[in-house]
Amino acid sequence: MKGIETITLSDLNSLVHLYSVQRLQRKHPNRAQSIGHIYQAGLRMHKQRKLKTDIFALLYTENTRVVSATADIQIDNQLYKVPEQYVMQKVRFYTTPDGQLKGSSMDRHHTFDLQMFDPAMETGTRRHAPTPKEQLKDETLTGKVHNLKITNTNTDDLQESEVPGRVGSDNAAPKVHHLPAAEDRVTSDSPFQAESKPIAAFSDWNRCKRYICKAFDCRWVDLADPTQNLFVETFETGKLTREIIDNLAQTAS
Repeated sequence: MKGIETITLSDLNSLVHLYSVQRLQRKHPNRAQSIGHIYQAGLRMHKQRKLKTDIFALLYTENTRVVSATADIQIDNQLYKVPEQYVMQKVRFYTTPDGQLKGSSMDRHHTFDLQMFDPAMETGTRRHAPTPKEQLKDETLTGKVHNLKITNTNTDDLQESEVPGRVGSDNAAPKVHHLPAAEDRVTSDSPFQAESKPIAAFSDWNRCKRYICKAFDCRWVDLADPTQNLFVETFETGKLTREIIDNLAQTAS
């Protein structure tokens, strides 16, 4: 526009609106009515259709998150508090035109504000049982180990002579507790002390032949006649074992 160096967005919107109204008031080039009258008549005659797209999706950009067990979700590396009724459930969140972060259920029947929080500064209700380290901080902790009663007592408020097991005015020596052995008999599993079992000889000739063929990597008919006779005679004496077959196969290779 001539003569205008700077213009605000509101003034530009007003000028665009005025230009659109003036253009719709012009006469249609092919009809007797104005352009706006022709357009509005066509819109009224057109059959209306239901919008299949969710209007909420057109207005806002939605995302989903699964609420953790501590009733919070993470958005852009920042934690936000969520009502506890949505724990371990999926929720929606979106940003309103005024910049506020909102959340809603998946059916959008319930909405809620998302409040940013720092877990290091959170002082809410515990959601887990005390850890062993926290239990040790208690004044008294009693347990049983091999039927031995151990009591951890806070001795900061006691006098030196009143602390059990401490050398004080009565020069009492600390009492030593010995725990019984977990096992009475300990057997060594060393291979040098294990009892050796005799190697059993083959008693089934078919099974023996299969093992010979496997050791020599050949068929029975491929073996020479003297070798076959040697295996047959040794089997009949009842002394043919896997160790003998393996040694012969290693020597033949």
